Amino acid sequence: RDRSPSRGLGDVYKRQIVGSIFTVIVFVSFIGIVWWAFSSRNKQKFDEAANLPFADEDKEKSKED
Repeated sequence: RDRSPSRGLGDVYKRQIVGSIFTVIVFVSFIGIVWWAFSSRNKQKFDEAANLPFADEDKEKSKED
C-alpha cells in the first residue's frame, strides 16, 4: 500500500496552469523572434551579414594580385 501523502487535485490544477502559461510564453517568444527575423527593416543588416564570408575572399584575392 502507498503511504505517501495525497497531493490533492489542487496541485494537479496548479501544474496544468503553470504548464499552460509556460507554453503561451514560449509560443509568444517564438512568434516575436520570427517576426523580428523576417522584418523588412532588418533585411539590409541580414544581407550584409550574409555576405561577410565573401568579403574575406575578395581581400585574399587582392593580396594575391
